[in-house]
Amino acid sequence: MSAVRILVADPDPDFSSEIAEACAPSGVELAASCETLEQVHPIAARVEPDVVLFGPGLADRRLLPLVQDILAAFEELGVVIITSQLTAEFLHDALAAGAQDILEIPVDGSQLLASIRRAHDLSHGKAAMSKKFEAPASPCRVVTVFSTKGGVGKTVIATNLATALANRNARVAIVDLDLQFGDVGVVCQLQPEHTIHDTIELGPDPTRHMIEPLLARHFTGFKALLAPTEPQLADLISPQTILGVLKALEEAYEYVIVDTPPSFNDHVLAVLDRSDDVCLVATLDIPAIKNVKLCVRTMDLLGYPRERTHLILNRTDRRIGLHPEEVEQSVGMQISVSLPSDRAVPLSVNKGVPVVEDAPRSPVARGIVSLAERMSAAGAKSSLAVG
Repeated sequence: MSAVRILVADPDPDFSSEIAEACAPSGVELAASCETLEQVHPIAARVEPDVVLFGPGLADRRLLPLVQDILAAFEELGVVIITSQLTAEFLHDALAAGAQDILEIPVDGSQLLASIRRAHDLSHGKAAMSKKFEAPASPCRVVTVFSTKGGVGKTVIATNLATALANRNARVAIVDLDLQFGDVGVVCQLQPEHTIHDTIELGPDPTRHMIEPLLARHFTGFKALLAPTEPQLADLISPQTILGVLKALEEAYEYVIVDTPPSFNDHVLAVLDRSDDVCLVATLDIPAIKNVKLCVRTMDLLGYPRERTHLILNRTDRRIGLHPEEVEQSVGMQISVSLPSDRAVPLSVNKGVPVVEDAPRSPVARGIVSLAERMSAAGAKSSLAVG
């Protein structure tokens, strides 16, 4: 893999040195640096960087017209902005100008490198981004619960959605695709006698009968294919293995719910290609809104139709200063379901009982049931179309 070359722009020369030091061992190299906005365009033309990184000394509204200009001039250029104070207004305007990512200091090394690589991948348009979405011709409905930010409640939503669908007498399986740090087993208090790692031995085209013994049964009726118990085992599981598992499960179940890690890795891309619905989870905080907006943009580039994406706003609370309407305006999508902040959720997690079972009358449980009803209605239409 060739190195990602960056141009760092900030008045403080120490900032460029710190960035170069953080990137040195990672395949990201400093191609050049400059101290003013006026220097960016000519230096970019000379050194042809993959990504321009603007530091906090230049991260204000005067920067945004330049971002638009350089992105128009250099087709495959990525832009990352690091700011000392990230506001909702600046986030919205910077993303609208075309920046791939905006970070707020302090920024750790892994976060910085991930942001630079994401900007590079988006701007260069990986081969995967040129493919068209083709929904699987199957009566089974594959529902992927996804976010590019961790800690937003994907696993709780996925397991409760599986429970709500199972309560409607549907055959439901859930796959924990967070191969390193999956929590489906923990949240549901399921013992991992078998995990998705065991599917490697079944070959690229396992049958439903081969997969079935590997599933753990939850007391509410759904079955779960759990994540490996050791993080290092994740590297042994290929996207082709995941696709084989999905195809087998689609033959046996009406719904397959996929809980995901917070990144567009190869496993997630493989699953998104087979998904009928994507539940995109966000919370009412600026980092989460930024990530979901970038996520929607990436999914647009990948060719996933907007009508199959459902924006789920989790832990809503108007007292924290941001409102759902602001999320819709920033992301450019309507919220499908709002799930309020509710102490019933952590109480149910600690019991190992889904909140739709433990507190069925709670607002959050009712919200998840309404999401399940939407999936059921969509599934019925799909079955009619297939039939």
